[in-house]
Amino acid sequence: DPYCSAREIDEQIGPRLMRHSVGAKQIVERLSERHKTFARAGNADGKRWTPFQESAERVKQFIRDNPGCTMKELVNGVRLHYASPSSARSNLASHIRSGIIKGIRFDASEKPHRLYTEDDGPSRT
Repeated sequence: DPYCSAREIDEQIGPRLMRHSVGAKQIVERLSERHKTFARAGNADGKRWTPFQESAERVKQFIRDNPGCTMKELVNGVRLHYASPSSARSNLASHIRSGIIKGIRFDASEKPHRLYTEDDGPSRT
């Protein structure tokens, strides 16, 4: 059969270089230092820097800088990955109470509730 052959065809083509790709430059410009250094490239552990982790770090820093802030002050004062302020408030409250965002606590002794780091603020009652 002229169309079947036991021979293998091995053709190697080098990758196209995209040194000046606009899309690649836009992606690189949006990377934070944490994206670049949080975990080894290609790690098998699934470690990566996510928008949620970025938001959680910003929340912790804001509360360290503004102990006793309200949830409204927090959401208005921090750039977060949530689609709306109301979803940010409800999700952050849930994540703080459940311990997903570690090191932060609510003080419910007054309204509106105040946010503190575990080390700051009035003692729990």
